[in-house]
Amino acid sequence: MENNKTVFDIEREIKILSEEKKDIQSKCKHKSRYIKFVNGTSTLKQFCSECNKEIGYPSKDELDNFLSQK
Repeated sequence: MENNKTVFDIEREIKILSEEKKDIQSKCKHKSRYIKFVNGTSTLKQFCSECNKEIGYPSKDELDNFLSQK
């Protein structure tokens, strides 16, 4: 099957999807959160479980709880 998409078409789709993602994340209440390492680093951050938006850094208690689970 031949794909007639160009790089321009793909970049346009990425831009549209990125805008949709920002819109969803801006409307999310971020009720449920999780902690994970930021890709390729040793930095831990909080993310929303529903929209996957980076929320910020965990508190000391949240960090201690996370590290005790590993």
